[in-house]
Amino acid sequence: MSREDEIIRERMKKLEELRKKKINPYPNKFDKKDDISRCLKAKVGTKVKTAGRVMTKRDMGNIVFVKLRDFSGDMQIVLQKKETPNACFDLFGYIDSGDFIGVEGKIFKTKTGQLSVLVKKLEILSKSISPLPEKWHGLQDKEERYRKRYLDLIMNPDVKEVFEKREKIINVLRNLLKKEKFLETEIPVLQPVYGGASATPFKTHLNALDIDLFLTISPELYLKRLVVGGFERVFTFARNFRNEGVDYQHNPEFSEMEYYIAYKNFEYHIWFTEELFKMLIKELKIKDKRRRRSKRTLMLLTWTFSLQFPRNFISRDWL
Repeated sequence: MSREDEIIRERMKKLEELRKKKINPYPNKFDKKDDISRCLKAKVGTKVKTAGRVMTKRDMGNIVFVKLRDFSGDMQIVLQKKETPNACFDLFGYIDSGDFIGVEGKIFKTKTGQLSVLVKKLEILSKSISPLPEKWHGLQDKEERYRKRYLDLIMNPDVKEVFEKREKIINVLRNLLKKEKFLETEIPVLQPVYGGASATPFKTHLNALDIDLFLTISPELYLKRLVVGGFERVFTFARNFRNEGVDYQHNPEFSEMEYYIAYKNFEYHIWFTEELFKMLIKELKIKDKRRRRSKRTLMLLTWTFSLQFPRNFISRDWL
């Protein structure tokens, strides 16, 4: 039996013991009042009620130190004899790293000056059966990290910045385009005729009509039809599907923002795309450490932003 199998077996045993004690290891709610980020800003003596995942624990006998994590950050919680009820200590014997717990207590500082929560009440919210990857050896392979993104987020919390920045990018682009009177629209994912780019499509079948359909490879043709129909400024955030190569930087399913404007030439599109990136740089607070190359950087970004202009259309002043 492997080490992981032993851990799972032990956790299954704890799960059964909790149920025998009439303790629900998977309650359907918890009244969480304080995020960890808020707890970290609270004054000593403040009562808090928070919840999160147990990342690590150190049991010193009369005192237990636990690192608790939620979406906003990490915080230490402490169970201490004569301060924490015995029932909390008894329940904590069934808790492992990876479990979700809810706690109530007061903010205090440890002897080392670390702001912590002294636990007065404890609830188990979700018992984890599978162990978390080891901190240093468990999740290093890039392919594995991309396949199991949820584990990557648990073990490497800095990765969440990618998701947060992605949302900011989409919001900035959407707000800027709406400010410029663009209409946001959606395109069909299932299409009778694929087009708009040179790529191999995914093929499927619609049973109701007994016809073959294709997953969209580009929103181009449908956006152009809207322009033909009278909408002068349109854009979309679309999912595209291209049945081609795969690696950790190349996904056959990806997102794309594409826009169209009537009565404008390629020079306007180049200028407008540069303005989009200036706004992104400003909103994301990206510092340009290569000021002398900033124009070239923006040009390269413009070139890859689905504009698809021939290189000889672009002025030498941009390079």
